[in-house]
Amino acid sequence: MKLTIHPFEKKQAIDPLMYGVFFEDINYGGDGGMYAELVANRSFENVNHQGEDCRMMRWSPLPGGKIAIRDESPRSEHNPHYLHVLGGVKNEGYLGQGFYARQGERYRLTVIARAEQPCTLCASFEAAGAVLSGGEISLTAQWQKFTLSIPMTQESQRAWLILTAGTPFELDFVSLMPEDTFLGRENGLRKDIAQAIADLKPAFLRFPGGCIVEGRSYDNMYRFRETLGPVEDRRTNWNRWQMDEYQKEGRSSADYFQTYGLGFYEYFLYCEDIGAQPLPILNCGLTCQWHESLTIPLDEMAPIIQDYLDLIEFARGDETTPMGRIRAEMGHPAPFQLAMIGVGNEQWNEIYFERYEVIHKAVKAVCPDIRLIGCAGWTSSGKEYDAAHAWMRQTTAKPDYSDEHFYKRTSWYYENIDRYADYDPALPRVFVGEYAAHAEQDKGEIHNSLRTAIAEAAFLTGVERAAKNISMTCYAPLLGRIGANQWLPDMIWFDEKGLFLTPNYHVQRMFSTNRGDWLGEVTQIGEGELYTTVSFREDGTVILKAVNPTDNAIPADVTLPDGLTGEVAATILTGHPE
Repeated sequence: MKLTIHPFEKKQAIDPLMYGVFFEDINYGGDGGMYAELVANRSFENVNHQGEDCRMMRWSPLPGGKIAIRDESPRSEHNPHYLHVLGGVKNEGYLGQGFYARQGERYRLTVIARAEQPCTLCASFEAAGAVLSGGEISLTAQWQKFTLSIPMTQESQRAWLILTAGTPFELDFVSLMPEDTFLGRENGLRKDIAQAIADLKPAFLRFPGGCIVEGRSYDNMYRFRETLGPVEDRRTNWNRWQMDEYQKEGRSSADYFQTYGLGFYEYFLYCEDIGAQPLPILNCGLTCQWHESLTIPLDEMAPIIQDYLDLIEFARGDETTPMGRIRAEMGHPAPFQLAMIGVGNEQWNEIYFERYEVIHKAVKAVCPDIRLIGCAGWTSSGKEYDAAHAWMRQTTAKPDYSDEHFYKRTSWYYENIDRYADYDPALPRVFVGEYAAHAEQDKGEIHNSLRTAIAEAAFLTGVERAAKNISMTCYAPLLGRIGANQWLPDMIWFDEKGLFLTPNYHVQRMFSTNRGDWLGEVTQIGEGELYTTVSFREDGTVILKAVNPTDNAIPADVTLPDGLTGEVAATILTGHPE
């Protein structure tokens, strides 16, 4: 095979946002995952999707003790329930598995508590009947917030948090986090997971969903303002992925709730920390159209529209604005970067189009520079997809980007490598907001593999060559907790102790960290199945990406433009296809 790279010409720029990441709290990716909280049900506000009271979930009395939920004299109207304890109580952690105690790590225990009489509250970490570490707090009859920094003197795969006192006491909020979070942030992210995402050098972060934005009921709709303010005052919502229909046989995600501790403020901070542009997705007045398809009437859309305007003010407003003041009080006086917002997720047909249009007009009237992302339905073809494109061609409220999602077999990605080469220029630029290759030979469960990663890499060469039509891409889902996932494959797998990077992750990293500024041209002559793309950077760097989907080596001679000198660095991903 002979590859000839043609001389550099600035004909087609590649959008600097081409490769990003998409985070959704699915597979325990947020609560129970990247969000570093170790206590399950920390606010005693859990009510599940069936309306059942789960406020004592993952809390159990010690032998001889008693616990009960009360709400007679709450500390906060947003968090009105608290736990009354006689003797002592244990938190079982997410999935009832306790938590991994890392020797030498310091843990921050935060408790809001009171007692009938002044007393000492003893906090301890225990495993197999042995005390690993602990500390003490002096309680009074008034609600008070306490923080302890507790060193872990021993390691344990399954530790429990135990709280005891000699007199009845009450707990309103209990949080336990490692102090060594990503960049040391107090209400922080699990360091290993957050760093693995940062290592992708994503150009943007799409958050918080996904299906979680839509919700499965009016009350379950994701409303970003509920995720702001002190974490102890944020509302607890049930997570749609706790529902039985999403579980593998024999598994339960009954304790999968949204604490909103990982809220919009934290998402914006993380974007700032890793140099990614924030891409928040807001509800558009619709729940999941695959299920209940509940609709907020058009004449009642004012609160939904206000969410978009409030979000812009929260990110961009100065401290004299109501939402800017909230941001400043949370610790960030300077504005955040915000250039784009997604309107809904996987929505379609007229009930979506008319709601998008009223949101579009309201946002553009206030901030015409905000780029809005519209939905092209739930899949890559069919009547809903075609209807979305027909609407986008004729509406006066044309989205800036069209969000397309596809989870397909590996063969589809090869067949569609040039899918966007002749894309209709009358349509918005493409945002491939969710995609992953699923191997043909998988039976039952769909697994990560080098075979699927190579198919995705081949597809991405076509994406780069269609840079005139495509602006952004991101794989989905990003995270999966081993033994507790509702969806697979996932880019990064983790358990309570560590994480595991997939071949699909390595493909994303190779493409994302080797971004060009301008599309180049490469000519192939010879036998062999090879998918290529070439790009250039302003500093003169040439980036050649080549994908061999076969089991055979393909020798290739590469001819560079005349006069090009310098060093060559090669990154190769290879291995068994499965």
